[in-house]
Amino acid sequence: MLDKTNNIIERVYKSFLPSGAEAVKLKRIAESVIAGIRAKAIKYKLDIEVELGGSFSKGTWVRNDADIDVFVVFGSEKETLGLHKLIPDGFDTAHGTRVYFRGKIQRVYVEIVPLVRFKDRKEVTNSVDFSRLHASYINRRLDAGMKRDVVALKQFCKANGCFGAETHIHGFSGYALELMILNYGGIKQLFDAVLAWRPCVYIDIEKVYSNRDGAVKELGEDGSPILLVDPTNPNRNVCASLNMTNFAKFVFAVKFFHLHPEMSFFLKKDDKKAIISRSKLRGTRLFRNVTRISGPREKFLSKYNKNSERLLKTLSDAGVEVYDLNVVFSEHDAELFLEVANVPATKTKRVVGPNPWLGIEHFSRFVNQHREAYVYKESAAYDKPYDVHDFNKFILGKIKEYMAQKAILRE
Repeated sequence: MLDKTNNIIERVYKSFLPSGAEAVKLKRIAESVIAGIRAKAIKYKLDIEVELGGSFSKGTWVRNDADIDVFVVFGSEKETLGLHKLIPDGFDTAHGTRVYFRGKIQRVYVEIVPLVRFKDRKEVTNSVDFSRLHASYINRRLDAGMKRDVVALKQFCKANGCFGAETHIHGFSGYALELMILNYGGIKQLFDAVLAWRPCVYIDIEKVYSNRDGAVKELGEDGSPILLVDPTNPNRNVCASLNMTNFAKFVFAVKFFHLHPEMSFFLKKDDKKAIISRSKLRGTRLFRNVTRISGPREKFLSKYNKNSERLLKTLSDAGVEVYDLNVVFSEHDAELFLEVANVPATKTKRVVGPNPWLGIEHFSRFVNQHREAYVYKESAAYDKPYDVHDFNKFILGKIKEYMAQKAILRE
């Protein structure tokens, strides 16, 4: 089994480590963007520093799946407002904790992000300013072998649907995976450790805190199943956005791979085909809806997720049994896949009330409101007619009510 696992990891390296030609192409794009920014900074007399960040700066990107992050460092928050003067033509405005810019050059996404320089951590009011420290920290500590394992681990998380720290995904960030490889020494050592993981995993590489309780006292309990202390900013949990579902996906996939090591665990699936196939196997009724993403992506998708939760509650309250709900995100759209197991087959639903032997005053209120009450097992009960007569129409209407673009935008 160990030999098979080793062989698969070697195949993953061959399939997903960046090629030399790709690295050269990305370097040329990055150098061109940086040179253009510096030239415009001279023109507009802006005092800035420009440097690379993200996976490209650390050599930990997955083949043919690289973004180039360019950090433009200003002297103050006010000065960051001048970033728009430095941006190449064709880049779009994006919104995070600050306005930044995103564009595509030779089919490669480039993000230009404003930071504010600082001398003391206590000066920092926006945690994104610590991002410029990540590359130097990782590059000083990860050797070439560990960087290869980061690439393999990223691909594993992408293939198993738990990669991406965005608020609509709540998965692992690339930086979190780099730190996990650093902490355990490699992907196989990490996978061995995961076999014993339970929620409340604690990782503190620099041993800033004496134990998890000390870290929680300083950072607060954020509900994340992993507390990973940021070595460049000990007041931050790198896995704060990770939710329990994605933690479960990761642990499940690692254990499954341990028992049955196959290359398929590293290969991205066609999510839409998989959902449709499962629905056919289950015999569920599948409802699909495509919503065009509009405005700031993260803000829109955060509202989208909240509306999907409201949709589920509304359907449940109406007696609709939802088997599963999935969303497939693309660059421009969010596609909802709602699987319905059952809708009420009866005209009424039973509502159970008090026990007959409770106090007469309490019992009388129930009976006076429901004169057709009867005994069901050990309780009084009554039949309440469903308000819905055409559940197919009802479900389609509620999907439109909650998941249409205009419904998301007005939230």
